[in-house]
Amino acid sequence: MKEMPGYVRAFYRELEAGRLPGMRCPHCGQVRLTYVPVCDRCKRRAPEPVELEKRGVLTVFSVRQPWDMERRYVRDLPGRVAVGMVELKDGPTLWCCVDGLDVDHPEAEWERLPLDVEIDIRRIGGNAIPVAVVPKALQILKEVEP
Repeated sequence: MKEMPGYVRAFYRELEAGRLPGMRCPHCGQVRLTYVPVCDRCKRRAPEPVELEKRGVLTVFSVRQPWDMERRYVRDLPGRVAVGMVELKDGPTLWCCVDGLDVDHPEAEWERLPLDVEIDIRRIGGNAIPVAVVPKALQILKEVEP
């Protein structure tokens, strides 16, 4: 297996520390979720690391079955799980698991969209993973101690 580039390792270190890392280009202002050595928009080097706000809006989701997911994640999930697109307050889009939706009645949940969510960094499948949480909702994605 190839070793991860340093900027990828740095991204995962920030997640492990409970921060949602991003990059802001000092030239054009583009903000993105993941670390990259070159700006997507203006193609200049040296985007600056920033900590993104852990709030956003869930705009769409689907319900995934365990057999659709990587085996290492399935053991830490409660069965079917919602996966959705969150537009972060800082601008980037994040695709992640969503906690607090009724996956047995997704049609009713779709009627509630868009929903404000908070991002929680949880350990799932041995990795620090961002999870969108619908406030005041039943927590069904549990953290697993290593």
